Amino acid sequence: MATQQINPKRQQELQAQYQNYKTTLQQLAQKIGDIEQETEEHKLVIDTLEPLPGDRKCFRLINGVLVERTVKDVIPPLKTNSDGLKQVLDELLKQYKAKQDELDGWKVGGGGRREEEEEEEEEEEEEEEEEEEEEEEEEEEEEEEEEEEEEEEEEEEEEEEEEEEEEEEEEEEEEEEEEEEEEEEEEEEEEEEEEEEEEEEEEEEEEEEEEEEEEEEEEEEEEEEEEEEEEEEEEEEEEEEEEEEEEEEEEEEEEEEEEEEEEEEEEEEEEEEEEEEEEEEEEEEEEEEEEEEEEEEEEEEEEEEEEEEEEEEEEEEEEEEEEEEEEEEEEEEEEEEEEEEEEEEEEEEEEEEEEEEEEEEEEEEEEEEEEEEEEEEEEEEEGPFHLFFARGH
Repeated sequence: MATQQINPKRQQELQAQYQNYKTTLQQLAQKIGDIEQETEEHKLVIDTLEPLPGDRKCFRLINGVLVERTVKDVIPPLKTNSDGLKQVLDELLKQYKAKQDELDGWKVGGGGRREEEEEEEEEEEEEEEEEEEEEEEEEEEEEEEEEEEEEEEEEEEEEEEEEEEEEEEEEEEEEEEEEEEEEEEEEEEEEEEEEEEEEEEEEEEEEEEEEEEEEEEEEEEEEEEEEEEEEEEEEEEEEEEEEEEEEEEEEEEEEEEEEEEEEEEEEEEEEEEEEEEEEEEEEEEEEEEEEEEEEEEEEEEEEEEEEEEEEEEEEEEEEEEEEEEEEEEEEEEEEEEEEEEEEEEEEEEEEEEEEEEEEEEEEEEEEEEEEEEEEEEEEEEEGPFHLFFARGH
């Protein structure tokens, strides 16, 4: 059979080469795709961002960060790399197709001629490998040159980045100084505000303590009133119970007297009717028990309804109390405001009264001075005669 003449070792080598080419093609395709995407990003950045005034510069996206670069350093290397990789890709595709055809031929089968073709193909492969090695050496040289250019670009980029960092550090230092000054001013303002707030809180605490004392006094008075009312209710209940007991005792005594009279007259009849009465009593007791059970059930239902009504009334009362408390708080606030206004008016009145008193005192002093002056003038006018008659001559 044709398949028996296939060289297994040769087939393994071809399959290994096939897999190697396939892996290389995938890696190169991925690399070309990455370069093309990066080129599109550069073009997008260049199209969307305006160059700096007076200098042809652009921004390059490196690791997600925009870095300032010159246009001539960015575009030409990318274009050269992309074109070179495409040429290598085209050549590899041709080799890939040839190897694929060769593997297909092995699968179909051949014979003695196939071995000769294999030898020829091996020679061709060796020649192609030598060409590929030469191309690879050229590519390596190009890559070394590109790497050197990239290193130079990186050095320039690092220098520019260092200059930018120094400028940024200077700006940050200035901003930090300004922020420190602003923070100091804010801290002073906050301290003043805190002092004012502490004073206000102290005044509020004093007012709250006074209000709490008043509320405690009111609660104590209410509790005392409630205790008095409970005591009065208990006394009334005790009196009602005593009256009921007395009435029951009187009724019992009357019933006993009537029963004694009836017993004497009806002893004979009772003996005959005892059996019937017992039966009737049993029936009546059963009926009474049933009625009592029904009454108890009705009473329980009524009590439940009353409890529900009481709960509703309590809820309404609580709501009303809350509303009243809110109104009382508003009234207290209004009263406090009025008291403050009254105190201010009283202080103003007191100041006016003090001013009037001072004016009156000044007027009195002026009057006293005028009177003294008048007396001195009169004494001067009367002269020594006045003194003579004043002594009793």
